Order: sequence, then C-alpha cells, then structure tokens
Amino acid sequence: MLTSAKVKIIPQGVELAKDGKKLNVQIQNSPNVTFKTWPTESPQSYESPNPGTTLIGFEITIPANTSAEIQVHLIPESNNKKTK
Repeated sequence: MLTSAKVKIIPQGVELAKDGKKLNVQIQNSPNVTFKTWPTESPQSYESPNPGTTLIGFEITIPANTSAEIQVHLIPESNNKKTK
C-alpha cells in the first residue's frame, strides 16, 4: 500500500496517521507476519517521483505444500475506541 500518512509499525501491525486521524492495518490469525516499509524514491530518472510517500506491506512465511488465507483489516481509530 502506498501512503502519504505517517507510518508507525506497532505490535498489532501498522498505524497510519494523517490530518489528526489514524488507521490501523492488521493481519488476522497469522503469527508469522512481519510488517515492513520501503522507500518510494526511484533510482530511475524516467519514473515519476512520489515525494512524501511510503510503501507499506508485509512478509509472511507459509510452509511448502500448504495453503493459507490472509485477511488484511483496515481499522479506523474511531472503531478502536468503540471496542475498548
């Protein structure tokens, strides 16, 4: 996911913050997930720049010869307050 929000990796996933609002990105029921960020600046001069952005994503280990269902949840901060 490409975002212009401030990115913070937290134990539950990733927290995105922008304009006083927050959004949490979480993966449900997958203990082998590692969230990561990557820069969006291209070394190629012919590609359009993406100033002020970050690419977020995750890496997951799935054993050979198995299948997995990956559920990505985008949870607005307002929903987090209601469930506490």
